[in-house]
Order: sequence, then C-alpha cells, then structure tokens
Amino acid sequence: MKRSSAPCWAAEGNVARVMHLVHGLRKLGTARRDARCHHRPAAASAAAKEAMKHTSTMQPPKPTSLAVARRLSRRQINLAALAAAGGLVFAARPARSADRTQSKFPATVQVGGSKLQLNGAGTRHKFVFKVYDLALYTASKVTTSEQLFALPGAKYLSFIAQRELPGTELGRLFVKGLNQNATPAEAQRHTAEIARLVEVFSGRPKLVPGDNFAMEFVPGKGTTFYILGKPQGDPVGDDEFFTLVLRIWFGKEPADDLLKRDLLSA
Repeated sequence: MKRSSAPCWAAEGNVARVMHLVHGLRKLGTARRDARCHHRPAAASAAAKEAMKHTSTMQPPKPTSLAVARRLSRRQINLAALAAAGGLVFAARPARSADRTQSKFPATVQVGGSKLQLNGAGTRHKFVFKVYDLALYTASKVTTSEQLFALPGAKYLSFIAQRELPGTELGRLFVKGLNQNATPAEAQRHTAEIARLVEVFSGRPKLVPGDNFAMEFVPGKGTTFYILGKPQGDPVGDDEFFTLVLRIWFGKEPADDLLKRDLLSA
C-alpha cells in the first residue's frame, strides 16, 4: 500500500483552518477581558438579587462561549492553537507503509563487479512535500548506522526526484547535511571532494520529477556521482569521504529521521 501524499491545496486548507481557529480563540480571550473591564458592581448585585428569586425554578444556564473563554488563560489558548496546528500538519504528512516509496527500485544492482542488495528505501520529505525517493544498496544487510559505516565493500545510493529540484539548491542541501555531521577537521580534509559534489549538482539548472541520480562508492577507486545514468567525471575521495556523504542521511543529524529508519529497516 502506497503512502498518500497531500496535495498543496490540502496543506494550504489545513493552514487556513488553523489560522481560523487561532483567530476565534483570540477573539474569545478579548471578549473575556472586555467583560471584566465593563463589569459594574451595582449591576452585578442587582442581577444576583434577581437570580436569587428564581433559584428554585431556573435550570443551570448552559456554558456560553464567553464563559468558556473566561476559563481559558492566554497560555491555554496558545497551547490549544498549537495542538490543533500540529495535528493538522502531522495528519497531512503521509503515513509510513509497507510499500514506502512511489518509485520502484530493483532488488539488486551491480557495482564494481559486486552484486549489492536493496537494504531499504524511503522518501525524503520537506514539511509535507515529497522531495526524492532514496534506496540504499549494500553487500549485506545492515540495520544501524554503525553497521553501515563499518561495512566493507561497495555501496550505492539511488535517488529519484519527486518534485522539481534546482541544482544549486540540491547541492547546497547536500553540503549542509555533510557539514552538520562532520568535524571541522574532517570537512577540511575533503574540501576538494565537497567542492566537486557542489559542482556536479549545481551544474544542472534543475531536476524534474522522475529524474534519477546516484552516488556509487567502490573501495580503492572512490565515489562517482551519476545524473540520469551518466557518470559526472572521475571518482573522487576515499572511504572516509563516502562515510561523510552517508552521514547526510545516517548521521546524528540526518536529513529525515523517518527516511533514515526506512533505509535501515530489516
């Protein structure tokens, strides 16, 4: 069963409903303050005396919207609005399912003379929108980042764009994720390789839905970047550099926590 993606207009509708709720709650809070400001002791006393005459016959009044507002503090109003907003946004994000990607990835690939198996696949989301599908291929099954980093042999990352991706933005996001999961010394050692990563993706105006790109690592040769099935120059870097690349999705600050979990699922 595939994830269902919420269209843009659905997300916008959710936001509109949240803003309407916030506006309504704030109006109730304002009404509560106005009621206090215009309260007159004499009028209240007269009303109380009149009410006492009918105590035995009158039914308890139903809470009005103003009465509800009086029970709500400003903090409670804000918390209610935030809870509603969070619920709507969470509901708009597709749920995790057995068939986790719209794209279909092969069960195995050949890399550097080695047959690699599909370890896991998932979708990178930005807020409620799909960015790309990603599949991880390894020589043997891994279920943790530590196992993946320590696993010898070739590795392969296969991507399929799910929305239009400007090349400069994609390259920038890759480098941002790499730097967030690398020490300054590690990043310094691989300045040339990181620059090449930016150059490869920034060299294209954009990728459109359905376009594929990949990162292939072969021990002793390095990392090769592919766009639309074509290698983008010679391999670069060593084992450490490809580990830095992997940390974009498998490090302590991954690009997407749910994607990381899907890629490492058994």
